[in-house]
Amino acid sequence: MFRYGGYIGKLLRVNLSKNEVKIENLREELAEEYLGGRGFGVRILLNEVGSKIDPFDPKNKVILATGPLTGTTTPSAPKYTLTTKSPLTGILLQSSASGYFAPELKFAGYDCVVIEGRAEQPSYLWINEGNVEIKEAPWLWGLTTDVAQRLLKEVTDSRAQIACIGPAGEHLVRYAGIICDWRALARGGAGAVLGSKRLKAIAVRGEGKELRISNSKEFNETVDQVYEIIRKDPLTSEIYPKYGTTHTMQAINAAGMYPTKNFQEAIFKGAERTSPEALRNKMFLRSKSCYRCPIACTKISAVKDGPYAGATTRGPEYETLWAFSAQCANDSLEAVIAANELCDRMGIDTISAGNVIGFAMECFEKGLITKEDTGGAELSFGNAASMLELIRKIAYRKGIGNTLAEGVRLASQRIGKDSERFAMHVKGMELPAYDPRGAWGMGLAYATANRGGCHLTAWTISTEVYSGRYERFSIEEKAKIVKEEQDVRAAVACTGLCIFAVKAMPLQTRSKIISSLVSSVTGIELSNGGFLEIGRRVYDLERLYNVNAGISRKDDTLPARIFEESVPEGPAKGQVIKRQDFEKMLDEYYSLREWSKNGIPKGQK
Repeated sequence: MFRYGGYIGKLLRVNLSKNEVKIENLREELAEEYLGGRGFGVRILLNEVGSKIDPFDPKNKVILATGPLTGTTTPSAPKYTLTTKSPLTGILLQSSASGYFAPELKFAGYDCVVIEGRAEQPSYLWINEGNVEIKEAPWLWGLTTDVAQRLLKEVTDSRAQIACIGPAGEHLVRYAGIICDWRALARGGAGAVLGSKRLKAIAVRGEGKELRISNSKEFNETVDQVYEIIRKDPLTSEIYPKYGTTHTMQAINAAGMYPTKNFQEAIFKGAERTSPEALRNKMFLRSKSCYRCPIACTKISAVKDGPYAGATTRGPEYETLWAFSAQCANDSLEAVIAANELCDRMGIDTISAGNVIGFAMECFEKGLITKEDTGGAELSFGNAASMLELIRKIAYRKGIGNTLAEGVRLASQRIGKDSERFAMHVKGMELPAYDPRGAWGMGLAYATANRGGCHLTAWTISTEVYSGRYERFSIEEKAKIVKEEQDVRAAVACTGLCIFAVKAMPLQTRSKIISSLVSSVTGIELSNGGFLEIGRRVYDLERLYNVNAGISRKDDTLPARIFEESVPEGPAKGQVIKRQDFEKMLDEYYSLREWSKNGIPKGQK
């Protein structure tokens, strides 16, 4: 029996080329050193997938890993992590999602699934307790995610949890995502990797494997403590339940760091019409909660009248709201909902899609692409109809959509004409909804994120802008803030715990509370420092994989616009991150991480 609580102790291997599945015992040292989730993913990828491999090579692997808190009574611990080599960036990709998929996978009897190979025919994977089958399903190919999931529940089990790709994944759009019932593994192109493997979906059903808890008394006391923290904190008891993640929108806009018209501006004049209040008053249907989560941050929204009437979607989340409003200068909430729904049905990452479309609109307004290139579409900023049409073209790689499906880095290289200067990405991953000229530490966080331009690796804005302890237009202490945030979030992503619950925990006792949860569940003795050490270890391993793929200091940078064009108006007016200041931050960051001047982990690390 597996020594530690919280784990099933089983790893499922699926080889699509050989049409075979194998069940292995999970190694106990893997749990001791990496806990689960993000840690399991990078360790397996580093051991088994070469850094030079093409992401669409059948030998590339997709790793789905749960954490030790997943499936327990811990509040807000539904997370799992997908790890693979990204077709968008060419480096390591880790994407996480909530919902019910991860607990169901555990209840079916597995802590982790590793998928490799390529099926001869379009197929789906059916994990039904101990019975695992690779089932040919050419009839699923070409279907949107909503239709495919509905039909799969009819042929498997109505209670099954399903992770599914759409037409974008089938057409190898480099930022295609995976829709998991009503959540998404969105960023970096994991959906395209499954598409290259001809794997349409993964369906999971479990009857409820009982998870052993090593120290029930301590665990139950800590669980009660976390529930009380969530109940009392305004963010998790009032704001998230009412507005979801969109609640930050007005504050970010007021701070002058809400990217508008492809980061040309940092204040969106249509903010009132696309605000979280307007969204709730006009579009809100109901809230939805993930497994054992009292926060219920997900909002279901629908358009009730007008040309987009009937469009219904999960969200939109803050990033999606930005991507199809400010980024594209569109102030129609109805169009945002329609774009969100269409991306989910097609299986496309909304952040990358909105970023790429905003880039294309700027290219069109500058005359770098014309109506001849767009098939007659008027791609001017604010044209909602063209925005929606581009999503369809991207999903099926039609016309200019074939270029834009490559992501903003490769698209700008194809278009040329100096468009690379305003292609807003880091390492090939499109930037999300925070202008780093308004919070300089966020620029360093983007530049050093292991998966490319990412706000989830380290979100420094609350510390930089709202804590009152730091000057946001400064490099002072920013390297320390970024490094510590990255380590904490890497460690949390190994446990299965959602970062929203973590945000509610008092900063001084956060690591202690999480360490108590993990230790009492697993029996692995984990001090506060030991918890953060796991985060550091995971971050270094991710960097090592990327270094082997060719990443170095030259890649830890920001788009030229951030260095060369100042913010035109608002509280951040005139701000630009000077290259020499950025390089000083980077030097300090490398020193804190004990990496070389070129960004390479040293010695034993």
